[in-house]
Amino acid sequence: MALRAFKRDLRLFRIAGLSCCGLLGFLPATASKPPSADVAINRPDVALAFPLSVRAGHAADVTFRGNYLDEVQGIRCDCADLKATILSGNPLEIKARIESGASATPGPRFLVVETPKGPSNRILFRVTDWPSILESEPNDSFGEAQSVPTPVMVEGKIETVHDSDMFRFRASAGERLAFNVLTGRSKVRGHVVAILMTASGRVLSRNLSYFGTDPYLDYTFAENGDYILTVIPRRFSDFYTILFDDTKINWQYELAIGRSPILWSVFPMGGKRGATVEVELRADFLSPEAEPQFSTSKLSASMEPLPDPCACRYKLAVNIAEDTPLGTHYLSFPDPSGTLMPMAFSVGDTPESVEQEPNDGLHEGQRISLPLVLNGRIDRPGDIDGILFTVNQYDELAFEVDAKGLGSHITDPNLTLVRPDGELIDRGDDRCTDCGQYFNAVRRKEKLDSKFWHYFQTGNPNDADAAGDYVLQLRDNSKRGGPDHAYRLKVRKRVPGFRIGVVQESVRGPLGGVARIPVTLRSQEGFKGMVDVRADGLPPGMVAESLQLRTDDPSGILEIRHDADTSRPDGATGWAQARVRVFGTAKIGDREVTRPADLPSFYTEDGAGYNEVPRGDVLVSFVQPASFALNIEEPFRGFRMDLAKGGRVQIPVSVARAEGFEEVLEFQAVEFPPGLRLEAGPEDHGQVSVALIGDRSILESRAHRIALRATATGGETAVTEVTRGFTVQVN
Repeated sequence: MALRAFKRDLRLFRIAGLSCCGLLGFLPATASKPPSADVAINRPDVALAFPLSVRAGHAADVTFRGNYLDEVQGIRCDCADLKATILSGNPLEIKARIESGASATPGPRFLVVETPKGPSNRILFRVTDWPSILESEPNDSFGEAQSVPTPVMVEGKIETVHDSDMFRFRASAGERLAFNVLTGRSKVRGHVVAILMTASGRVLSRNLSYFGTDPYLDYTFAENGDYILTVIPRRFSDFYTILFDDTKINWQYELAIGRSPILWSVFPMGGKRGATVEVELRADFLSPEAEPQFSTSKLSASMEPLPDPCACRYKLAVNIAEDTPLGTHYLSFPDPSGTLMPMAFSVGDTPESVEQEPNDGLHEGQRISLPLVLNGRIDRPGDIDGILFTVNQYDELAFEVDAKGLGSHITDPNLTLVRPDGELIDRGDDRCTDCGQYFNAVRRKEKLDSKFWHYFQTGNPNDADAAGDYVLQLRDNSKRGGPDHAYRLKVRKRVPGFRIGVVQESVRGPLGGVARIPVTLRSQEGFKGMVDVRADGLPPGMVAESLQLRTDDPSGILEIRHDADTSRPDGATGWAQARVRVFGTAKIGDREVTRPADLPSFYTEDGAGYNEVPRGDVLVSFVQPASFALNIEEPFRGFRMDLAKGGRVQIPVSVARAEGFEEVLEFQAVEFPPGLRLEAGPEDHGQVSVALIGDRSILESRAHRIALRATATGGETAVTEVTRGFTVQVN
C-alpha cells in the first residue's frame, strides 16, 4: 500500500499535456512466469537533441529524442544562465524551450532530462553570441542555397545519403574565414564533408576530417562576391558501415562560419610549481588583446603576439604559484562563437628543461641530469629525439611520456632504451599491455602514451656492470611530425603507486536499496597491495559499504545504501540524490597515499579539439523501484510490415516482474501513427506476443518509430512502464 500511495503522489507532479499516447486496443496479459527479485529501472536516454545552440539573450525550441522520457519533470543545466520550459512530451520525444540570459558567457553547457526514473545522460548544448539559425530545406542546389550571414552558427541535418546542404554567404577580397563543422565535438552522430565553392560551382577547398571526423576549412578570399559552403554525407561513414540508398541517417551537425578562435598547441605543455614559464601558443583567429583564462586561479598569464607571417604564434608568460595543485589544468580564451576547446597545461614539482636539437643520433643525445621533465616536439616527419644520462648499478628509473593525454597531435609515441653503442636494453610503447577498465573506460586518451620502468642490474657476474651511460629515444610510430606534436618526457626514480577510476559518472538504485559504483584500480611502477576505497560527501541516509581492491583483482563495486526513513525523496522529483567523491588509500612503504578517483571523459576522442575540464564527483540517485519491466529485441534493420501481405507483424515482448508483483498488464500504443493498431496475446512464462496490424488505406509507407506501454490495473493506482522505441518499416 505504501508503494501504491507513493506512486499516486508522484502522479501529482506530472506535467500537464505530456500523456499523449493513445490507447489503440489491448487484450489483458495474464502473469504466469515466476516473479524475479530484482527488476532493472529503465534509465531515461537521450539519443538526439536538435538544435544544440542558442544565442545569448534568445530562446530556442529544442527537440529531445530517446527512450523512457515519459512523465518528464524538467530539463536541468549545470549552469545558472539557461532556463528550460517543457512544451510537450511522450516517452520517445520531448519538446522544450531553452532560454538564455543576455549575459550568458558563450561556450558549452550540459543538459539532462529529469523524470521519475532519475536523470538522463548528459547532452552538450552551446551558448553563442553569433546568430544561431536552423538549416532550411530545400537547399540542395545552387539556386536553392540558403543565404546566411557571417558570422553564423548553423544547426543542420543530413537526412539521407543523397542530401546536400548548401549555404550562400558574402565575402570580401582579403577576408579570411573559418568553416568549422562540429559533429564529434558536439557529441552527435554524423560523418560529413565540407566543400567551399564559388557561386558558379568551382571548388576552392574541401575537407572530410580535421578534428577527428570533424571537417575544418580556413580560407582567405581573393575576390568580393557570393560563395557556397556545402555539407554532404560521407558514403562510407566508418570502416564497418555502408550506407544504402534508402537509409534514413538523420545526421546532424553544427556549422560555425566566421573568425572563431582555434587553439592548436602550447609549448611547453606544462611547468614546475613556483616558476614563470615562457610558452609558445599556436592559435588562429585569436585577438592579440585576448585574455588567457585558466581553470585554476593559481595560474595566470600575459600574452603578446610573435612576429610570424601566419599571425598564429603568441608568447605567454605563465606564472605558476607555489601552491598550484599538481596535475593538469586548462587554458582558454573568451570566444563569442562558443566553439573554442581548451588546451591542457600540466603542473609538476620536478625540474624541467626543453629539448635541444640536434638529438636524433645515438651520439647526439642531449645530456640531462635526473630527475627531469623534458619538454620536446617531434617537429618533422620521422624525427627522433634522444637524451643521454648516467645511471648507477641497481638504479630503478621510470620513463613516462605525456602527449595524447594532454591533447598533443602526436599519434603514437614510443620509447626505446639503448646503450650508446646501439645495444637494445628495453622499450615501452603503450601505457599498458593488459589495460583493463582503467585505460579502456576511464583514461582512454592516455592509453597510447608510453610508460615503462627499468631496473639497472647486471644479471651475469661475468658481464659488464649495468652502471654507465644510456640513451633514451622517443619517436612517433606514425612517422608524422610538426610544431603541434609536443610531449612531456619525465625520467625519475621508480615510485610505486596506483590510480583508481570510476567507470560510470552517474549511478542509480531504488529508494531504500543500493546504488552500485563500479571502481577500477591501476597499479603503477610495480605497486602490489590493497587499496581502501571510500566515498566522501554522502548526506544523512546514504551509507557507503567498505570496498577493498587488490592489484591482483583490480575491479570492484562500491555500494551506496539508501535509508528511506532517514533520507526522504525530494517532493518535486520523487527521488533522492547526492554528488559524492571517491578516493582510494593505500600503504606504500612507510607512506599512506590517497588519490581521488578519475572519471570517464565526456569526449573519448584524443588530440587538439577534444580537451575538457574533468569532473570530480559521481552523481548517485535513488528512484522509485520498478514493479515490472518490458524488453523488445529489435532486428538489425527493425521490424518489417508488408501491407500487400496482410499488414501484420509480431512483436515479442519479454516481461520481468518484481517479487510479489502479479497484477494483470494491459498493453497500449505509444505514439502510433494513424492506421496502426495492436492486439496483445496472453502472457506466458514472461513472454507476450503483440501483433501490430496496419490499415493499407491509411498507414503511411515509411519507417515508424514507436513504443509500447503496459499498465497494471489490479491495484489502487495504475503502474505503467514502456518499452524502448523500436522501428517498424512499412512497405
